[in-house]
Amino acid sequence: MGDLTVVCLNWREYLGRGAEYVGKLRRGVERHLTVPYRFVEVTERDLPEGRTGWFNKLFLFEMFDGDVLYLDLDVILTANIDHLVYLARTDRTRIWARDDWSYPATNPQHGREATINSSVLLWHGRKEMRVTERMLRET
Repeated sequence: MGDLTVVCLNWREYLGRGAEYVGKLRRGVERHLTVPYRFVEVTERDLPEGRTGWFNKLFLFEMFDGDVLYLDLDVILTANIDHLVYLARTDRTRIWARDDWSYPATNPQHGREATINSSVLLWHGRKEMRVTERMLRET
């Protein structure tokens, strides 16, 4: 089935309480994920210098081989999440994410392009993928 890496991003000690949030997330994953995994906290020291904000998440796509489950630090798990991992493994060519249907500027019901909520992401990573810098230039 392949290895699973559970990743969180603690950028600049998130809200001054990053270690606390990482600990809570780690304990939530321990309680609600029975699929074998390794837990990785990524900080600004692990990312290219000069990048800030949301776009740092893009670099995560190039940091890991195998199945990756990304969780924002403010995610609270309340039930088992094994089904998410199994769903993502049905098609490893996709990035699995929730539609951000609440975002009014890109609501597909109004004929606009859809966006995703990036709080929970699943993908199959390949470190040799070097597309982030190009993607950032094109945005």
